Amino acid sequence: MIGIYKILNTKNNKVYIGQTKDYDKRIREHLRYLKNNTHQNKYLQRTYNKYGADIFEFSLIEECSEKELTIREQYWIDFYGGVSNPKNYNLREAGSRGTFSEEVLYKIRTARLGKPHSEESKKKMSKAHSGKILSEKTKRLISKNNRRPHLGKSLSSDTKKKIGDANRGKKRTEAQIESIRLSKLGKPRKPHSEESKKKISDTLKKNTYDRPQAKKVDKYTLDGEYIRTYNSIGEAQRITGIYNISAACRGRYKSAGGFIWRFTNG
Repeated sequence: MIGIYKILNTKNNKVYIGQTKDYDKRIREHLRYLKNNTHQNKYLQRTYNKYGADIFEFSLIEECSEKELTIREQYWIDFYGGVSNPKNYNLREAGSRGTFSEEVLYKIRTARLGKPHSEESKKKMSKAHSGKILSEKTKRLISKNNRRPHLGKSLSSDTKKKIGDANRGKKRTEAQIESIRLSKLGKPRKPHSEESKKKISDTLKKNTYDRPQAKKVDKYTLDGEYIRTYNSIGEAQRITGIYNISAACRGRYKSAGGFIWRFTNG
């Protein structure tokens, strides 16, 4: 069977998503690598070494054409929170053994965005999850995405203004902002000292991104919710202390600092 499979850790609900042209053969390969202590995913290997094969539950969660494998694999990786989610065993994006074409990258980015699930898709997901216990975090993620079909869409300037106006009176402390950012990253990060912040600020003030012709950038949560717009990449880096924003805007990285970044349209 050709399609997307899932390996579930029944102890903590961590998942690994993969694609295959022969489901039975692929699962046998996983078990063989684990048994020989040669599996390329060190976290799956550590779990196997500690608990054995019985802790894993294998299932084919979607059948699809060979042409759709990479796109559907990425869809399910994102469905379970993406590679940055500590509950996800996947260390790389879908199909990362090779190089994506621009067409495939576009399809991955836009696949299912803003579209409600068809009845057929709902049945497949229900069958894949039947009899399985989901973590509270996964339940919240599934529920949140089902309630918000607009996630991932580019927002109009009018919509962004309305969101900004609605949030203007709601202020978070620096500690709250840092806590939210680190929870998205999944790992602790040492805060900058005041001296370091000043050096970074002075350096970025000279950055060419702050030229009049610099492009504005939009900041989103990992769930696709618009947060705010910055006048330039340099300004965004100065205010947030996050690096690699430029690479994220240009598609080299999926996110930076626990947020999604896009050049403002128009």
